[in-house]
Amino acid sequence: MIQIIAALAVLGFSVPIFMGLAGVILPAFSFFPALGYDEFQLSAITSFLSEPQALPALMSSLLIGMVATLLSVVAVFIILAIGFQQSRNSVIMRWFRVLSGPLIALPHSTIAIAILFLLAPSGWLVRLISPEITGWLRPPAFGIVPDQSGAVLIAGLMMKEIPFLLFITLAQSRRFAIDDTLKLGASLGYQPVSIWLYLIWPQLYKLIRLPLFAVLAFALSVVDMTLILGPTLPPPLAILILQGFEDPDLARRLSASAAALCQCVIIIVAICLWFGIEKLAGGVIKTARNSGMRLGLLQPLCLLPFYGLAVKFAALILGLFAIFLWACSRHWRFPDALPAQFSLYHWQSDAAFGAVFWDSLIIAISASLLALCICVLWLERKSLSKRQMTHITGLLFIPLLIPQISLLFGLQVGLSYAYLDGRFGTVIWLHVIYILPYSWLVMAPAYRNFDRRYLLLARTLGKTNLQCFFTVRLPMLAYSFASAFLIGVAVSVALYLPSLFAGAGRINTITIEAVTQAASGARGPAAIAAMMQICLPLMLFCIVKVLLFLRFRRFRQMQNVSA
Repeated sequence: MIQIIAALAVLGFSVPIFMGLAGVILPAFSFFPALGYDEFQLSAITSFLSEPQALPALMSSLLIGMVATLLSVVAVFIILAIGFQQSRNSVIMRWFRVLSGPLIALPHSTIAIAILFLLAPSGWLVRLISPEITGWLRPPAFGIVPDQSGAVLIAGLMMKEIPFLLFITLAQSRRFAIDDTLKLGASLGYQPVSIWLYLIWPQLYKLIRLPLFAVLAFALSVVDMTLILGPTLPPPLAILILQGFEDPDLARRLSASAAALCQCVIIIVAICLWFGIEKLAGGVIKTARNSGMRLGLLQPLCLLPFYGLAVKFAALILGLFAIFLWACSRHWRFPDALPAQFSLYHWQSDAAFGAVFWDSLIIAISASLLALCICVLWLERKSLSKRQMTHITGLLFIPLLIPQISLLFGLQVGLSYAYLDGRFGTVIWLHVIYILPYSWLVMAPAYRNFDRRYLLLARTLGKTNLQCFFTVRLPMLAYSFASAFLIGVAVSVALYLPSLFAGAGRINTITIEAVTQAASGARGPAAIAAMMQICLPLMLFCIVKVLLFLRFRRFRQMQNVSA
């Protein structure tokens, strides 16, 4: 029975992927019978490439995605190398473990709104220093946001990517005796950063390469954060594609499909460039290691960017507080540092947000539970049959390696033909597809590290497989199940394009509202939507934590052993 359900889950996961790819590739080659194009041609591709903004948009997307991902990887290395100097449970690493969870739960659009409210020409940072320091009584004509160079967008992407990569790396680091390696390296006269660079990081990096490529693909094709923080003249490629799909002239969709196909090519090019960077960096590290270079200056050099990261995330916290102030203010004139009047005016005038909140809550809970159940079915099938499931693991990451806007436009065409767009079930279905990889990243290591002797003991006592799951595995892995569920909720709340395309304008979510209001300059409604984005995962986090404590606190010691 489990095998049948698992096979159906694979089918339900793979069909929309292939449908989405077909829906983009065929129109890109001018084949769109619904619009009267029934012959394969290259006119759509040549038309897009001949546009003046096409090449700058391609280069801008490639540069922003590569730089943001590369800096995020370097930042994670510095955090681990500085934080793990004494032991795995050092004070620094305990703080990063505590902060990484809430930061992962923050949607991209919330981070973008926080940066906008802090760094805009009339943002909170300018208000705090005006007019006493700047002398400004009106907002300046220039500002950091919007930024035509893409530097602010890169900083925003890093604030989201660093916690995720750190979470994945910390989970994989449990497989290595890091403390013993640090002691051994120190006995040979190496600094902790050099030990990490020579011995630990090369092993860890191999285990996080696939999630890293998913991060790279997302950075190359992000839409919601780009709409708020990104350059506009020209915009990155993802925004050009979105504009083409939303154009009233349906023939523009052929050119947009060609742009989407070019975006897939850009991701392939970026991954190839990344492999080249890997080879170059690996060769340099190997040469330095074999020559016995101590790299003593690397230790103090890493401290400056480490403290720079602390300043960056402190600025993010200030931006989140600015969101709270805007959501609770009635009037806030420039250059006042604080609102002149605190009020619930925006909450009362935008009462329609309540329905959007509950719709988002239902979608997030349903999609997260479904994704968790599918992962458990696949893992139970593996543990029962002893078959390798690497093909399923690779299949799970396909949606993360393909640009969302490219995949979802093609899928929207198929959904329209089947009259499935604009339905709750369709939105939940698409959310499940994008939640599954993250749920797998949490549950697969938990199942791999689980001591199966507990199950064998339960079987000798006459327990069935189902009873073993509910009486042995579930209590001992309760915190892993809860983590996978909560991460799924955070991912679902943050999904912008899947909700936009599948909802077809009839189903709204708080992320769609947040991006729409922030892009239009409505700070009060945008702050309310961003607050809801923060409160929804936080509310479920508190509820799940209380339920875990009340129901599974007796198994806490066994959970620590199995972890």
